[in-house]
Amino acid sequence: MTSILTRRLLQGMALTALLLSIQTGCSSRQFYESVQHSRQQECRRLPVWRQQDCLSLYETSFEEYQRQREVTEEKARIAGSGSQG
Repeated sequence: MTSILTRRLLQGMALTALLLSIQTGCSSRQFYESVQHSRQQECRRLPVWRQQDCLSLYETSFEEYQRQREVTEEKARIAGSGSQG
């Protein structure tokens, strides 16, 4: 009886963790896209001859941003572990 309750509790905790991670991912994407949109709107307020250069700064997709962030974090982790020795 205890193992059934324990198993259900663990399943519930796992489901909660999964849902929270999904929600966090959506929130990160929404935040990123909102910031990108705001920056693009600011670019459109510039003189026409400057708009395209400005807009090109904010063309990175969320997926590419995530990849770049992961690479940067990994490099920082490696650099941090190397300096501890």
